[in-house]
Amino acid sequence: MLRIRTYVAYWVVLGLHVLVSTASPSLLPDGGRQSLLWRHPIVGKGATSGEVYRPLRFRRFKLDLLPNEVPRPVSPLRQQRNCSHWIVTTTINVASPNLQALANMTGWCKVIVLDRKSPADFNLRGPGLVILTVTDQEGLGWKGMDRIPWNHFGRKNVGFMYAAVHGAQVIYDTDDDNIVLDNSAAWLPRSFRPEDGSMPELVSPTSGDIVFNPYPFWGVPGAWPRGFPLSLIDRPTTSNGVRPAKLGENGHPDRICVLQSLANADPDMDAIWRLTRELPLYFRPLNSWLAYPSGTYAPWNAQATLISAELIAGMALPVTVHGRVSDIWRSYILQRAMWGLGCGLAFSAPWVTQYRNAHAYLKDFQAELDLYLKTEGLLQVLNAVDLDGTTAGGPHRRLERLGARVLTLYIALYEHGLLEGDDVLMLYSYLTDLGQLTATELVAVRAVLSAPSSTAVAVATSQPAVPSQQQRAAVCVTGQFRGGPFPWTSIQRNVLNALDMAYDVFVVSPAEYKGQAASDFLYQLKPHVVLHPDYAIVEELIKLDGWDLTGFTAPHNPKKWLFQIADLKVCADAIKNSSITYTHAVRVRADSMVLTRLPEAMPKLQVKDVVVPANESFEGVNDRFAYGGIDAMMSYLTVLDVIPGMLADLVAKKDPPPASRNAEGILQAQLERNKVVALPRVVMLCRLEEYVSGKLRCDEHDYATFPECKQACDELSGRR
Repeated sequence: MLRIRTYVAYWVVLGLHVLVSTASPSLLPDGGRQSLLWRHPIVGKGATSGEVYRPLRFRRFKLDLLPNEVPRPVSPLRQQRNCSHWIVTTTINVASPNLQALANMTGWCKVIVLDRKSPADFNLRGPGLVILTVTDQEGLGWKGMDRIPWNHFGRKNVGFMYAAVHGAQVIYDTDDDNIVLDNSAAWLPRSFRPEDGSMPELVSPTSGDIVFNPYPFWGVPGAWPRGFPLSLIDRPTTSNGVRPAKLGENGHPDRICVLQSLANADPDMDAIWRLTRELPLYFRPLNSWLAYPSGTYAPWNAQATLISAELIAGMALPVTVHGRVSDIWRSYILQRAMWGLGCGLAFSAPWVTQYRNAHAYLKDFQAELDLYLKTEGLLQVLNAVDLDGTTAGGPHRRLERLGARVLTLYIALYEHGLLEGDDVLMLYSYLTDLGQLTATELVAVRAVLSAPSSTAVAVATSQPAVPSQQQRAAVCVTGQFRGGPFPWTSIQRNVLNALDMAYDVFVVSPAEYKGQAASDFLYQLKPHVVLHPDYAIVEELIKLDGWDLTGFTAPHNPKKWLFQIADLKVCADAIKNSSITYTHAVRVRADSMVLTRLPEAMPKLQVKDVVVPANESFEGVNDRFAYGGIDAMMSYLTVLDVIPGMLADLVAKKDPPPASRNAEGILQAQLERNKVVALPRVVMLCRLEEYVSGKLRCDEHDYATFPECKQACDELSGRR
């Protein structure tokens, strides 16, 4: 089903994109007009295949468009009392029962922003309710108003400004079709640290990946929120693995500043899901908040989100992209900007039920195309911007307040074609109206953007790097795919999901070993790279003198072993030559199930530590599986390098030492020579010998020796 889903999504995106893309040129900010959403078609005329979007810095923002003399902020209205808690929404519909319920809630002030499409006779009453009609908005006289187009989702920015100017400390950003449970304000948290001691348990993603999907944690596996990068949906580290968390520890910000409620019934899914899957969906009511560490993104929306007003500078919705894109890209921009200020994101179990207003899903699909095709590029641009002064001339050039950080990111996105100039000008007016940008900060913004390569992104060919240093593992999957896809489940569950860090998979296998069995496994592994060794080195080594002085005999002939360690050497070279810095590594055989979860926590292993199986070792170190610190694993993976010297020593001494008797002894000598600390632990491995014509056969030794292997193989092969 995963494969079918991905193929459907892929062809829906590429096929329909051809139909709806236009070639309208973008307009620079001084052109006085707003450009269309689609500026450059990704699929050209007559093309037989698509292309991956690549963010290029192809233009520069004219910084003189931002006045050096920052205008004075606006003042609150005399007739409007201040209020610490505000609900902000906008509508083009009649006053629905849900809006009436919001209007009646006590303990919250409410501002509903109308648009030119809103009914002229819109009428609603309630305690602390403010309705901003078109006439009301035009009468405010705020400069930021002129930069927000009418009949656009971005009119909600007026509501954010209104709440902020009138005392907001907490803002509940919501839509007119999200119904608070029981229509009661009691469900809305009033703070991000409840004073009554009812703070939910905090849990956190363990993988350290660039994004993490919150839906599986709440009991809806296989689903994803609108704006989640499509190519990362099926990556295990973006949806699996959580652990207890504490704010201010293990990469977590000091406090939660954004709390997104999931929505039951018709949650925030993209059009691909809605066109191909069934609704409704319901999330588990867990008393937990899923809190995100700095460096891990998640898309959050403008439908049911509690936001600290200290983030008001980043709450503005972009106005040159479609409304289905605007709130998601705002969420990514704000996350990148707020991490350095100690603010974090969390998700909560639903306090709303959504029954969407009427939508045509194909229209939604067209509106969401930027999300499908450009989100990964957007993340790459965001992570390339230096917000903390390392390239901008020292501490006096650091962007210490949120407004300057967000403005810098907007300009970087404009220069890469992801936003337009009107967004930058809108944000500038929004920030200055709210007193969230000073002339000194504007100088710092210019310095950051002028620093060499501070925001330039050449092409989006790899996963964006997180801004903080994190652990990352290289996973070497080597050998022949004899067992077809059957090892995958155990490797995913007991190895990949247990790493507690981001990882990349390096597959090393013979070029001739292809077919459905190999392709199925490769599809599931989603490798970072696939390598096919040149085994000429094996033929050269087998011709060397001295093999008769070792303990290699049939069935353990040296040539079979040399093929195996040649694979390991290729993986080691790929890791060494990678542009990514790895702190740990893993070796897994492609033909083996791993029935036990990693016995030692990977993040705690030191650079010279390696965990090896203890349950079968033949006078040395079991060489079928290993994981550990990068130095230890590089020694493990490069045994091939010592073979010529070992054979030469044997020939010279004529007295073979015990270490040369077999593969395990040679590996042990290699680790000891490099001062690697081997940690033998029980790890149950089961080889799968063959998968042909739908029939699976297990390795005879493992099947006969280990009851766990017999049971697992019997279950897989249908003998039970």
